[in-house]
Amino acid sequence: MYNEVFERARKARDPRFDGRFFIGVRTTGIYCRPICPA
Repeated sequence: MYNEVFERARKARDPRFDGRFFIGVRTTGIYCRPICPA
């Protein structure tokens, strides 16, 4: 359930989730906040 909530928040760039979780890419070592436009 939480994965679905986080995925929706990421796609919507919901500012209420800023700082609550991060999105990371293992191969590049890059991470973003859920409000990141990239």
